[in-house]
Amino acid sequence: MSRAGLLLAALSGALLALSLPPHPVALLAPLWAAPLALALARLPAGGAGGPHAFLAGAVCGGVEAVLLLHWAPGAATPLLGPIGAWGAAGALWGSRAAMAGLATWAAHRVAARSAFALAPALALGWILLGWIPTLLPGIGFPWLGPEAALVDRPELLGLVRWGGGGAVAGLLVLMGASLGAMIAEPDRRHLLACALALVLLGAGAVRAPVASTATGTEAAGEAGEVLRVALVALEVGPESLVDREARRRLPGELGHALEELLEPGEVDLLIWPESPAGPTGAAGPGSSPEALAARALALTLETPVYFGAVEPGAEGGSLRNRFLRVDGEGQGSGVMHEKRRLVPGVEWRPGRGGVGPGTAREPFELRGGVPAGALICFEALFAGEGARLRRKGARLLILPANEGWLRRGPLEGVGAARAQFEAVAVLRAVELAVPVLRSSVGGEAGGFGPDGRRLEWESRRTSGRTAVLVGSVRAGADEATPFARGGGLALHLSALLLLIVFFGRALRGRRAGTPGGQLG
Repeated sequence: MSRAGLLLAALSGALLALSLPPHPVALLAPLWAAPLALALARLPAGGAGGPHAFLAGAVCGGVEAVLLLHWAPGAATPLLGPIGAWGAAGALWGSRAAMAGLATWAAHRVAARSAFALAPALALGWILLGWIPTLLPGIGFPWLGPEAALVDRPELLGLVRWGGGGAVAGLLVLMGASLGAMIAEPDRRHLLACALALVLLGAGAVRAPVASTATGTEAAGEAGEVLRVALVALEVGPESLVDREARRRLPGELGHALEELLEPGEVDLLIWPESPAGPTGAAGPGSSPEALAARALALTLETPVYFGAVEPGAEGGSLRNRFLRVDGEGQGSGVMHEKRRLVPGVEWRPGRGGVGPGTAREPFELRGGVPAGALICFEALFAGEGARLRRKGARLLILPANEGWLRRGPLEGVGAARAQFEAVAVLRAVELAVPVLRSSVGGEAGGFGPDGRRLEWESRRTSGRTAVLVGSVRAGADEATPFARGGGLALHLSALLLLIVFFGRALRGRRAGTPGGQLG
């Protein structure tokens, strides 16, 4: 591959990263793939260009990963040390580069002579690039796709309710790749492909009305549908979390602060973040620092408290990262959720003990009988987990998180990481058509309505590091979205089927003697 081709691939990676949070630029979303497609279209057809196509994709994916996840070494340093943190970040960036390389190699291989076929093949490759990491047990690390460039314009994300983020990502890639291919080989079919993608995105925006979300003092709707909620944000950083004794004190400090910020009976439920104390050697359920503090607070405020804690599993098994409930009388009500998707290399360490993956849980009922589901921090990246809960009847999604480990990296990226987590909440809200509520250690609390727009809440803060947001929220509609019902399966099967067809044509061309297996 020429130097110009490598520069084009790197430009695509940079444009993609710049289109995504922390400062999403929607205008770049349909353009970023054009330089990469132009570089691929200039390569020799057939097997001769394959290694160069892989290299172009790897450069694009690597540049995007480093710019987007530049905060990874800083976030991992408190947990893994400097050497381990840079090793983990390198593995993360490298895996993204390798998968992008495979996607572009496949796109080039199946497109062969036709520059027109390159754009849809590249779009299909990028759909699979966003899907495959969710299938890898233990080491899967999905991240934001091109669709996240639209989180500040959620009205353009309507199509995710039918096909998930992959549908929007594929159309955006199709638009950009068609433009790049048209520069290499002028053909009005490229313009038609761009127009088709634009029409489909627009059709997704003109969607059926969804259940509205009540905020502030609004209380319209059926009885029991509107909940008065308090969301907690605990402002701490890694300097507090690395100290085990300091972590053990955090839940108690949090409980005392909330007693000053809330009145008894003022809210229907109080949502704490993911466990701030982490593994503390608790003897069993109900003995963790979070459970003790939540029980005392629930008695004082006369309201249920939902909280995160790390506890031993059943029969003394490995630890579980759990989301639990204490009712208004201080009594525990069992496990609402167990974290199933663990951060590779940090939580998930085969053969080294630590936290183990939990078991699937059904949605749980909030006050008034509203069914809800929870995804703990990293799990929110897995769209299929939210779809499963929505299929089971959840009409509200809770995302307790612990972002306190995210310290500033070499490019001062802690703000980028938190903005990217919030973008994930927007995507889950729109694709599932339910309100999504976030509580966090080290990040912002808040919520998004079924339309993806941020909800307005009353903010209360102590003189210390505790803040609470208070407001009302109405549950989503009973009927699940098409994406939730199918989990995006139809889209992914279609992508696989088309890829098989492309490969089949390429193989038939080779057997027929077409040079390099090109498609005639």
